[in-house]
Amino acid sequence: MFIFKIYTNQLDVSNYTIKDYINAFFSNYENGVYYFMFVILGIYLTIPLLSLVTKEENNKILDLTIIMYFIFNSFIPNVLKLFKINYNNDFSIQIGPYIIFVLLGYVLSTRNISKKKRTLIYVGAIVGLIYRYVITFIISKKSGTVYREIWGYNSWYSILLACAVFLIIKNLNFDERLKDNKKLKKFLGIISSCSFGIYLLHILIIYYEIKIFNINEYSWEWRTIGILTTYLISLGIIFILKKIPIIKRLVP
Repeated sequence: MFIFKIYTNQLDVSNYTIKDYINAFFSNYENGVYYFMFVILGIYLTIPLLSLVTKEENNKILDLTIIMYFIFNSFIPNVLKLFKINYNNDFSIQIGPYIIFVLLGYVLSTRNISKKKRTLIYVGAIVGLIYRYVITFIISKKSGTVYREIWGYNSWYSILLACAVFLIIKNLNFDERLKDNKKLKKFLGIISSCSFGIYLLHILIIYYEIKIFNINEYSWEWRTIGILTTYLISLGIIFILKKIPIIKRLVP
């Protein structure tokens, strides 16, 4: 992506030193959407430590950690922002903001979550969704600029929404539904195998879509239909590349 941005004149490196190149790499300067690459590598480095909490005797410790994180890292700081109160982040669970999703993913995937608890999570997710967009709309309209203070992957509603989506998919029992439909199962498997490649490629596709078709990035058509076209084009390219000898070994 860094080379692509230089090639398309989106990035001027004429005065770059070796130090600037290194800083650009580690600060993910070439494109913010690839922040996830550094996050996932950091999570992998943390997995050996996290594996200790997967022991059954540590279930209560794990549950308490998740609850305390939700309260002191996600809920309280987010709500206080509405009242322009600065929360001291030192008074929180001292783990990275994305680790909570690893812990929740483990808990939700390995345990049988009761219907009562699932309902509470679904209701909380709906309330959170309303909270985000209603608050954003009201304050943005008053201030004349988009209010983003309560946004973030670490916010309480983001966590509840992630849990809700995970549980909905889990309880649809796709494995059972697809057990006798080998063609559909194979088709979904192919799409799944292309997902990482799509993630890496989609920014390039977006760039050329906008440039070739002179698309208004802020139009509702682009914000809705554009999502589907970008995904399908990226999927098609990755699928074809995976069929080409030698090249397929380089395509994720």
